[in-house]
Amino acid sequence: MLKQLDRLIPPAILISPEIAAAKLLTSVLMRVNFIPGVRQRLGWRGVKECPDNGISLKIAGQKGIYGLAQTTQERHEKHGCATFNIHYFPDPDEEPFESFSIAACITALQDDYLDQIREFTRYDTLRTLFHIAQIEVVFHAGDTAVELKLQAADRLILISADGVMVTRKNKQEQAVAPGEIDQNVPAHALAFAFFEIVAASLSFCLAAPPTSLTYMSQDGIKYIYYQSNQVHQQPDPAIRNRLLQLSWGTPVHNLKDEKRIWNTELNWQTPAKYPEKYADAAWWHGNVPGAKFSVDKNTMGISERPKLIVLTGFLGSGKTSFLNHFIEHQAERNAFVAIVQNEIGATGLDTHLLGQNYAVTEMDEGCICCTLAGNLKVALAEIASDYQPDFVVVETTGLANPANFLHEISELDNQLDFCSITTVIDATQGMTTIEKYAVAQEQLILADVILLNKADSIPADELTTLTDKVQKLNPLATVHHGNHGDFSAPKLYGVNLIGNINIEYSLKRADKTSHDTHSRHNISSILVQLKHPLDKEAFLSHTTLLTNKVLRIKGVVQFNDNDERVYYQYVPGSNSLTPVNDKAPEENFLVLIGEDIESNAQSLLAFIRNQKETIIPTRRAQ
Repeated sequence: MLKQLDRLIPPAILISPEIAAAKLLTSVLMRVNFIPGVRQRLGWRGVKECPDNGISLKIAGQKGIYGLAQTTQERHEKHGCATFNIHYFPDPDEEPFESFSIAACITALQDDYLDQIREFTRYDTLRTLFHIAQIEVVFHAGDTAVELKLQAADRLILISADGVMVTRKNKQEQAVAPGEIDQNVPAHALAFAFFEIVAASLSFCLAAPPTSLTYMSQDGIKYIYYQSNQVHQQPDPAIRNRLLQLSWGTPVHNLKDEKRIWNTELNWQTPAKYPEKYADAAWWHGNVPGAKFSVDKNTMGISERPKLIVLTGFLGSGKTSFLNHFIEHQAERNAFVAIVQNEIGATGLDTHLLGQNYAVTEMDEGCICCTLAGNLKVALAEIASDYQPDFVVVETTGLANPANFLHEISELDNQLDFCSITTVIDATQGMTTIEKYAVAQEQLILADVILLNKADSIPADELTTLTDKVQKLNPLATVHHGNHGDFSAPKLYGVNLIGNINIEYSLKRADKTSHDTHSRHNISSILVQLKHPLDKEAFLSHTTLLTNKVLRIKGVVQFNDNDERVYYQYVPGSNSLTPVNDKAPEENFLVLIGEDIESNAQSLLAFIRNQKETIIPTRRAQ
């Protein structure tokens, strides 16, 4: 009897073996990905639920994304079976990409490729082109044994009987000659990398390694397809179809494919020595050695509270850059960071709503990024419970006053360990912003840690003067100098990151402030959707005409002198253009923020309107 199953699957489901088989795999994957140290050590690097019982996942060492989708669910006497197709969606910059078919490669180069992957279960073509293997889960109700099987061919070979033509520069070219190989995917290697982490996750959740292992093979098949959509199968002894079966609990009989003969090459059972072929496999370690946080804290009754950091700073100060460095620092130490933004952005978010109080925008290596969709206090409590992070960073918008939500945070003292109010200041702006906007001044006054970012961009004497003025406004805070958001977390918060402030003291300071907001300055934002490339020289020329009341411009832009898109950022007196990464939103857009923004950005908006773009005004200031 496996003792941990009732923690993975409700007892009412365990009596229905076919339902238990279907639920077990997804329960294991979601549970492990919620335990920071374990998911890091096992190799998980991202997970997202998809429609129709699908999951997309990233693992260490692979640039592409795996997709897992259930296909069948059956009951056979006392055991239930559920099968799942494994899909691999390659990154165009990785080696396996070239091994996929021409049709698959063309699909992977489309602008909406990543968007489709996020909902791959809804696209039949996507599932067909990138299917590589199959996982089967067998649940035995009588003795509560579990089997996990991987079936995959060495190579997935497609031969185009008629050849493949592609269009390049309005000309037809022969990409694959008639009778030649169109696809030669190393399916087993790709699938095994994924399967090993899945099996290791199951061992962790069951708190036990497999009790038996069987490895079988048979002659494989290559596929010949025609333009008429006919597909013929042809046996090929050079290809081996492989079946790997692991069992937890009482060993059971192998369920073989009756139509074709399997050759048993390895049959191992405990307590024999681990088979040499798989001696180093991750699934032998139920306790995940080396994981700093290798237990589910809630299940084990561990009351260690996540450390809470409130991150503030006026528009364009460099909060995002600081966060990136902070996440990298913690990920290297197997710590997990939850980043919470205090309002949902106007564009570019791929949200998956988990509840009414917050939405997950992304789970990636080292962090889970959330946006609020409701009550801050309730959302923080849910995030701490659902994800068990080591740190929670509440990243405010550039115009938010932390004084206005500290009382909510104070009510979570039994769930979160208040660490710091950290304020980032753009050193190149000096005291201008702080003296003009009360919100910026209150962000500074409430901080216990102040980061003067972009310090190398101003002369040393100006930096000294600025430091003195900041320290005079807030003599209790520690002031640090840095560039590009790169600050040492231990230097800011101490070696154990315990912080230098408590919530009661912060509340007393907040009560003495005006709780000022940006509304007094008539600050608003406009979202501009860019349908076509812009003239770079003309665009940058118009930005030089902006007044200092235009506080921030950010977005993704494409110029007509280059096919590559770029991130564009503007703060008064400074433009920056950087190449986009693979996480950039698919659409091009600009967000303009400032006082009476329609009037103060009139010249730039007129230029864009002349490009026949669409402008959507929004009430929310970003």
